[in-house]
Amino acid sequence: MRPISRQVALNNSLLDWHELKHYFEKLNKHDKSFVISYKPEPNRRYDFELREYKSEYRQAFHIIVGETIEEGQRAFSCIKYSDSNNFWFRNCSRSQLIKLKLWNEGGFTRGEFGNSITDVLYYKIHPEKLKYKYRDGRLTRGFWNHLHRRMNGFACNSRVTEYLFKYAVRWCKKNVSKNNQTIKEYLESKGLNRGVFWGYCFISGKWFYGRSNLIEETISGKRRHVHRSINLSDYGYNKDERYYQWHLPDELIIEGECYKQNEVIYEECTSCGHPVIESNLYHGECYDCLPSDYKIQSYSTRAEEQLEFKARRVKLQKGKDLTQYFGIELEYEVPNRTRKAQMYVLKQMFDHCIMKYDGSIGSGFEITTCPATIDIHKERIGSFLDDLPSEFDISHRTGMHVHISKASMSRLGIAKFTEFMNRTDNQTFIRKIAGRKSNSYQHPNDNYNMKYSLRNSYFDRYNNVNLSNKHTIEVRIFSTPKTREDFNIKLEFCKALADYCQPGNQETNLTESTKVKSFVDWLKKVRYDYKNLFNFIQKEIPSCV
Repeated sequence: MRPISRQVALNNSLLDWHELKHYFEKLNKHDKSFVISYKPEPNRRYDFELREYKSEYRQAFHIIVGETIEEGQRAFSCIKYSDSNNFWFRNCSRSQLIKLKLWNEGGFTRGEFGNSITDVLYYKIHPEKLKYKYRDGRLTRGFWNHLHRRMNGFACNSRVTEYLFKYAVRWCKKNVSKNNQTIKEYLESKGLNRGVFWGYCFISGKWFYGRSNLIEETISGKRRHVHRSINLSDYGYNKDERYYQWHLPDELIIEGECYKQNEVIYEECTSCGHPVIESNLYHGECYDCLPSDYKIQSYSTRAEEQLEFKARRVKLQKGKDLTQYFGIELEYEVPNRTRKAQMYVLKQMFDHCIMKYDGSIGSGFEITTCPATIDIHKERIGSFLDDLPSEFDISHRTGMHVHISKASMSRLGIAKFTEFMNRTDNQTFIRKIAGRKSNSYQHPNDNYNMKYSLRNSYFDRYNNVNLSNKHTIEVRIFSTPKTREDFNIKLEFCKALADYCQPGNQETNLTESTKVKSFVDWLKKVRYDYKNLFNFIQKEIPSCV
């Protein structure tokens, strides 16, 4: 069994003009809701022999819905080719085709009307051809593939497709489950998740086929489908105009989410008076009433322009601040309950960071700290990670970036740092500490050695080390930390490598100094300053110790 389109019907002569005409004449004897007109249809044809257009009339019949031709409206015209019994449709009216049950009520035009009309008429004239089940009730072989092609092809608006779809639903209720959501998931597993819109009405529980039959509303905190004719107010639902959501009288919409009134503790915002979950208030105000500085800001916002530099010991030399500052960027996915995650960041690190949008993150934000020394970051971010809520998610799109102030390092030190991070023989060691593999956003380049770094000003911003920033070196290799210990290991690695690359801290020649062995040998001597990093290397990469 295969879907019949106008092209198949014409080319294979499955239907001809006389068959359609006789079908409607026979139907009209019992059904007086339409009349048939046989007025010839004018047509212009180009004569290639005479090389000019010729006006002519072709045989046609017109179906008019109504008791008389004057009062009725034309549903369609079926015009006959002059030299054969083939045909084409013209002047099709969707509303009139619906009355004749030749078109899906909620359908939309894909291709020509003729595709669906021919499909319906073929099976009306030859009902025995529509085989979709065996005598024992089993679906015919290939039924699901056939229905999938229909719903995604030119027969999607056909009444036959709608009939087969609703039969599939009845079959599922008998053989799969009586639960509508389970049936919907089963149909989607059969590949019926594309094409015209279909589904069931949440209120009535009835299934519908056609794009405009169902509308989507947020009801009790969930996106649900209801029939377009249903007024939810008649079923006891109230509409929250602020969030455009429907809810029952014993439910409450708070910051776009639905809660049972007796299951949640809430207070009113001191500024706007709207109910807010107690934990989502910041000094009595809801998130919407807070100043813009407290909210997620644009990607171009710079934390160092809004927040103060923090250091317990400032290193000054000839009036210049040479303190080794670090700036941290933590990226998180927050697919659900974004507001709760934002309020947690505010309460834990309000004066230490800002939140920013990042295009590389699917649904979340980036936490960017102020420039501060390593001890302050360990304290503030460590406490943030200790009780990290489940709303914060980590994926392959998220990561941690560490900015190191260039003023605290010499040119040669930056060059050695760059070569160490890009050497091919160092990548296994680096990736163990980073916690992820290289990708298009952070990858090594073996050409970035000391000579290149000292002689060139252009660097790829998606390298393991981004040197394109004016004031900082950006280390981009790390996965987003999940725990305080994980964060300390990664931050200590940046601090240790920056210190190691300073002049006078290596006992080997320049070529050997950028190898892992030389770095680890130096780290053994100062391991008490970098306990988390050294213990991790000793446990996870013992071959390097």
